[in-house]
Amino acid sequence: MMSPIIKGSVLIIIASLLFSITGTLRVFAPEEASTFVITEMRVLIGFVCMFAWCAVTQKLPKRFDNIPWRFVALCVVGSIGYQFCFFSSMLFVGVAVGTVVAMGVTPCWSAVIAFVFKGIKPSSAWYIATGLSIAGVICLNLSEIDIENPIFLTLPVLAGLFSSFYIEGCSHLMRKLEPETAVLLIVTCISIVLSPVFFIFPVAWIATPSGLTVCLALGVLTCGFGFPVFMAGARYLRPPVVATINMIEPVCAASLGIFLLNEDATLLVITGIVLVCAGVLYLVLKEK
Repeated sequence: MMSPIIKGSVLIIIASLLFSITGTLRVFAPEEASTFVITEMRVLIGFVCMFAWCAVTQKLPKRFDNIPWRFVALCVVGSIGYQFCFFSSMLFVGVAVGTVVAMGVTPCWSAVIAFVFKGIKPSSAWYIATGLSIAGVICLNLSEIDIENPIFLTLPVLAGLFSSFYIEGCSHLMRKLEPETAVLLIVTCISIVLSPVFFIFPVAWIATPSGLTVCLALGVLTCGFGFPVFMAGARYLRPPVVATINMIEPVCAASLGIFLLNEDATLLVITGIVLVCAGVLYLVLKEK
């Protein structure tokens, strides 16, 4: 039988693979497509998927007074805050720097939260694995890194903090709710909060074949499947471990770029992939 650590790790890796297609699919969206509208469409479609699934499997909330709303709110704030800070950082420091910093600091923030609020210190294996994974993510993006305004590095640092909020919230929600139910509540709240983007950014592109295809693919694959799978994985692992294993996402994205978009498989990129995979594998084996 698969151990809880292995089960949780496999689920997080599967979720990371599903999340990694976001950048690839984004390439096929119309030029006028706003990231914020894409995000809203993704959670709306995810809401439809989750509502239908929960209705069929009888996992719709029957009572609302026993739902841990503060952790639902933590996930909502974490998700929206991450997307706002990360996408804003892309404008000022670029995708490469934003990715390296946001992904690199998320496990660190998770470890700080675990220590400050729970008194839990990461294992020595976590430090080694996280160091290897951060080095790998740097290698994956090193050729594109160009920092002109260091002050704007605060944006991806904050994105990492918000991401750790989301991971921490997932961990707590899994103690009382099923993954699908938790995701349904989260995407419902996010879709309501982000609804004004329809009145701020162009939306006509949604009705185009490419726009609709991208939105449906993102909504079903990343939100309808990825979110609950990630939530289920968080049930078995401590948040800092989840954050480190989730660093496999840029590896999946780089692999998709190489095989689907004909991007160059340079020695630096291959080194980055090996380092991240080695770090994640080492952590999983040691945590087991």
